[in-house]
Amino acid sequence: MSSTNNGNNPKFKALYYDDKSGFQVLGCLIKNPELIKNREYQLTTKDFQSHYHRYLYGAIYNLAMQNLEEISAIEIEAYLSNISPKHYKVVFEDNDGFEWLSMAQELSALSNFDYNYNRLKKFTLLRRYIESGMDVTEILDQTEVDSNEIERQNNSFNDLTITEIIKHFDAKFMEIKNDFSQDSEGAYRKAGDGSNEIKERLKKTPAYGLMGISGYSNTVSRGMNRKKFEIESGGSGVGKSRSALAKLCYCIAVELWDYKLKKFVKNPNNPNGILSGAYVGTELELEDEVEIIMWAIISGVPTKTINESSYGEGEEERVDYAIDILERSKIHLYDEPNYGIVKLNNICESHCLTDENFFGLFFDYISITGEIMSEFSATRKGMQIREDQVYLWVSTECKKMAKKYDIYFGSSTQLNVKSTGDQEKNASMIRGSFALIDKGDKGTIIMPPSVAEIEKVMDIIKSTGGFNPIKPNRCEYVFKSRGTEYKEVIIWQHVDLGTMEITDLFVTDYHYKRININPTYAIAIEE
Repeated sequence: MSSTNNGNNPKFKALYYDDKSGFQVLGCLIKNPELIKNREYQLTTKDFQSHYHRYLYGAIYNLAMQNLEEISAIEIEAYLSNISPKHYKVVFEDNDGFEWLSMAQELSALSNFDYNYNRLKKFTLLRRYIESGMDVTEILDQTEVDSNEIERQNNSFNDLTITEIIKHFDAKFMEIKNDFSQDSEGAYRKAGDGSNEIKERLKKTPAYGLMGISGYSNTVSRGMNRKKFEIESGGSGVGKSRSALAKLCYCIAVELWDYKLKKFVKNPNNPNGILSGAYVGTELELEDEVEIIMWAIISGVPTKTINESSYGEGEEERVDYAIDILERSKIHLYDEPNYGIVKLNNICESHCLTDENFFGLFFDYISITGEIMSEFSATRKGMQIREDQVYLWVSTECKKMAKKYDIYFGSSTQLNVKSTGDQEKNASMIRGSFALIDKGDKGTIIMPPSVAEIEKVMDIIKSTGGFNPIKPNRCEYVFKSRGTEYKEVIIWQHVDLGTMEITDLFVTDYHYKRININPTYAIAIEE
């Protein structure tokens, strides 16, 4: 933070504007007005600090909206004289507007538009930080007088992206918040205080969270609860991403396809649509993959059918209705392949600060990125870094977010390359470090059962399936479930990855002995 708030100093703020870039951008817009309509470029009048440039941009923008292929000085002069005499006076009477526009059209280079556009936007960003009282001189000091330092700073500034500048200030804000926030992990209460009220509340409303797809999983973990951090691990192709999206839909989508009733019903988890949630992915394309998977989950129409448009009777109408459901649901999607803890915190905070009742973050998936290494390195102050330390730090930060924002935080990880279906299913199978599960409230591994495992439970399969038993194709190995009596249990399921319809079959312990537990489901709300 700067000791002097230069945000109220117009002269200082004016230093953070590049007239040359403004000149080049305006000249290119005159040559090619279609650039204004291109969604890749988000220009506004705030990007032009000088009144002269701002008035010209306003005229060029409005003329471009009239579908002109090229804009001349005569058209700008006619527009301003009719619309704003004040702006006309500044451009054409106080300054030689015709000569300026002629030079801009002649000297501007469309080939350099991206460079000048980005430079212009970076200066706009710095001015916004200045207005907020932030010291931007670490990024660029426009009061510097040493020519060598000026050259060094400008080269560095040119290399920075807008995202990198934002991350720089986000990290500063987060450091300050962490130093002074009262929301620390510690807590205190006198044992017994208010205990009768807690007991009566539990009698009226049992301590269950929102219900997921699997009734057995709901029982084992008592649903998906706020302040809880759950980690689901699995190899490639077992449906980790689809599982995260299914949980999100079953929590937040306002309606869902009921396979038994063969119709859409109100989601008992969120019948009034007051809850919101977010998916943060690191691999899947939001439009071409994530959206389509969600259509399938909500409609019960397989993704293969949707991708190939090979709809059966009534299926396309179900998909259309699923899209309508998504439009009415408060589900937010993010693609963050180089995620960091600061970014995840910002996503949570941005939704918690709105009027939304933000329930949870569904993160796909935990890995070590360049941003994570950069953030963790800053906490180590030059000390040697081990991979297991990084994973433990990430796990700790995820749990902190669950508690700080009062949300459910669900994530996933890959398994070690050497992990096999026949070894004991525990934290040692998690890629990177089993320290990752230390702060987790629930730890599970999902993978297909091995042939040997199927043989061990064949009698159970036959006894529960009648004449035509369903063979399990996926197991959920629960090796950690904090706060419940269930640990080291296996939930045997049949999963349709095309729709994420899960059929619970039975539950055993890790010795393949059947455990009799009752599944827990939310009751469908029919219209």
